[in-house]
Amino acid sequence: MLPGVLTAYGAIWFSNLGFSEAQISILNSVPIFIVLILNLLIGRLADRANDWRTTIIIGSLFAAISLTGILYSQDYWVILVCLTISNVAMGTTVPVVDAAAVRLADRMNYGFGVQRAWGTIGYLILLMVTGEIIARFGDASYIWLLLLAAFLRMQAAFFLPKFRAPKLEVAPIQGLVALASVMRPWFILPLLGYGIINGSHMILNAFHSLFLARQGYEPLTISLIISLGAVAETIMFVLFSKISSRMSSRGFLAIAGVATVVRWVAFGFEPTLFWLIPLQLMHAITFALGFVAIVRFISRHVIEENAAEAQGLMAMIQQIMTIVAMLGFGFFVAQMGIQAFWVAAGYAALGTVCVLVSLILRASSTDGPIKR
Repeated sequence: MLPGVLTAYGAIWFSNLGFSEAQISILNSVPIFIVLILNLLIGRLADRANDWRTTIIIGSLFAAISLTGILYSQDYWVILVCLTISNVAMGTTVPVVDAAAVRLADRMNYGFGVQRAWGTIGYLILLMVTGEIIARFGDASYIWLLLLAAFLRMQAAFFLPKFRAPKLEVAPIQGLVALASVMRPWFILPLLGYGIINGSHMILNAFHSLFLARQGYEPLTISLIISLGAVAETIMFVLFSKISSRMSSRGFLAIAGVATVVRWVAFGFEPTLFWLIPLQLMHAITFALGFVAIVRFISRHVIEENAAEAQGLMAMIQQIMTIVAMLGFGFFVAQMGIQAFWVAAGYAALGTVCVLVSLILRASSTDGPIKR
């Protein structure tokens, strides 16, 4: 939910406070850099705990409480520190949440994508609420929206179930091994490729609302445009279980990479609303399909005892690529404006190549459905 509020109006709010594109890039990249350092450690600690739920609750508490500092000052450094602490607390628990969710979905025999769709629905609701409230009450209401989203997330964490499977409750999944045993190029390259493809989306998250505002769109219209991507993402999450057996995880990831390149090239031409609609709907393929593919890829190769650490490794690689993207995009946006999306397209193409090389190194037959 909190990312929905940040995506809908964050860049515009920062710009209205007088922050430059470079400063906005730093606000987005510093938390990612710190999360990068902590991800594997948090994942390892979460794996050693009795249940992943405790780690998620602690992260949610810190994420909410740290944001209250923005109530007292909108100085750049205050916002940087508060957002960094909040995003680090939230970001380090994301791989733990993903590991917990995918293992629970496997154990309960329902699609992880359906479960993940509820997160997107929360994102979508806050996206729409943000646009409407900003349109009615202006910038002053934005801080309260940030706090509302953070504290709702914190409250929800306390109602989470236990995620770990009791001993001997289910048969083990065939073919899973310890994380150290799969640290080979065929396994690392898809993680790297996904990190690059996903990282190229950061120009969309950090600057898209600002680009749309400069084109003359109102806050509510901007939220509606961005929400199209979230709607498409939700549909993909729900439907993925019906198509997941048709192709390997890396095959789906390669499709997501190619679609991402096409999408960013088109965005660079400053499309009108007529073209923005299908381009936003492509988010179902460029983001959602890539995400469920990489999560499934990891879950089909790594044992539960290393699940959070493995997702943390994926997140760490993703964040390295995101930092590279954000720092670079800040410069290219200042120099090229919306045509900086073409740089993002080249970046996504590099990620797609990584996935294709992995497929050459090892056949995709091991990425498929669960076997017990």
